[in-house]
Amino acid sequence: MKDLIVHVESSARCTARIEYAARMARRLNARLAGVYALQAPVMPLDDGLLQGLEGAVTAPESLEYNAQISHAEGEAAEETFNRCVARHAVAARWRTMAGGAADVMIAYARFADMAIISQAHAGGEDIAADVALRAGRPVLVVPHTERLSAAADHVMVAWDASREAARALHDAMPLLRAALRVTLLSIGPAEKMPPGVDIVEHLAAHEVQVESEHDDGGERDRGSCLVARTAELGCDLIVMGAYGHSPLRQRVLGGTSSYVLKHMSVPVLMSH
Repeated sequence: MKDLIVHVESSARCTARIEYAARMARRLNARLAGVYALQAPVMPLDDGLLQGLEGAVTAPESLEYNAQISHAEGEAAEETFNRCVARHAVAARWRTMAGGAADVMIAYARFADMAIISQAHAGGEDIAADVALRAGRPVLVVPHTERLSAAADHVMVAWDASREAARALHDAMPLLRAALRVTLLSIGPAEKMPPGVDIVEHLAAHEVQVESEHDDGGERDRGSCLVARTAELGCDLIVMGAYGHSPLRQRVLGGTSSYVLKHMSVPVLMSH
């Protein structure tokens, strides 16, 4: 992985995400692009007048004011990004595009090896599912924690021999090779699990030594089992397939993927 992008916006949580991305880029000897979605100003839906503090403000004037605010926020976000990458001596670029955050990240992800975004929070925009399912590139979702290690020393790989799991595993290969320990976890009834020896041998051919585990899940669903086992083993990264479907043309993550993204405490690399 030599080309990473990170979603940059004006929230208070953004700095921690950029810091994590910069440390990851430094670890992988990769360059990092900050991607900012420039929101188009919206024409007020009224009779053409907005009552402001200084009196009547016409809709076009309001439109210009909103555009100025948007550009100012973008400049502040760029300054934050530049400060973070400078601290880590990472080769960096800055990219902006008008549009929604998910669409802009998807556009730039297709020219990158991995996109780094944040876990959704209450009241905020959730772009993780959209980017993971539409970008065609691996997405690294960062949890809402003040400071995270980008070491990825112990990686948990969720494995069920599906297309999505295979894609995620191979997308994560540079991180797996750099890890000190890799655990391959299969969850579900033993009779329904694929033989683990072939994937273990395949990873060994790529110089990745893994510990293969099976958990029947018991009364827990796969998502809760994966999150719990990750915590029990002290893993600092989860690698998993992004499973989804498209009801009414809207991309929606499946139950396991959604559960993990909601309850994650370590970064999650997802591929679809």
